[in-house]
Amino acid sequence: MRAYTHLVLALLAVTPLGVTAGQVYRSVAPDGSVQYSERPPPGANAEVVPLPHAAPMSAAQSADELKRLREKAGLGGAGGQPATAEPAVAPPTPEQQAERERQRAENCRTAQENARVLETAHRVMGKDAQGNDVRLDDTQKQARLEETRRQIEQFCGPGK
Repeated sequence: MRAYTHLVLALLAVTPLGVTAGQVYRSVAPDGSVQYSERPPPGANAEVVPLPHAAPMSAAQSADELKRLREKAGLGGAGGQPATAEPAVAPPTPEQQAERERQRAENCRTAQENARVLETAHRVMGKDAQGNDVRLDDTQKQARLEETRRQIEQFCGPGK
């Protein structure tokens, strides 16, 4: 994952951005956090950040630079795959497969029961972000029903 981050940062460094045409300002917010923006914040002491201005690259130069950066990051030349292959993942054992199927069937039954309740109950309770019981309004109830139907399709199969 780190290689991808380095690649993105490197690409941003060599790619001319709209921001490079103007100025970038650095300021410190009252809470001590450092902020960067295209305009100085009103009433704040901001300094101009010097930016490197690279000449635009041709398409061939960009492709060469991308290939060089990918190789440097260990991602291979063009295919997007790492230069060294990851070890193959072993297929699940029969016991693991049976446990997955059992869990899938349980999830299917739970989703079907939830849908039955949402379709037939007049008052449906749920939890808010703080974990408190709240009554769902019609819009919330409909959204939960749609999500439950997606779960039924995922765990029980299409058309169930």
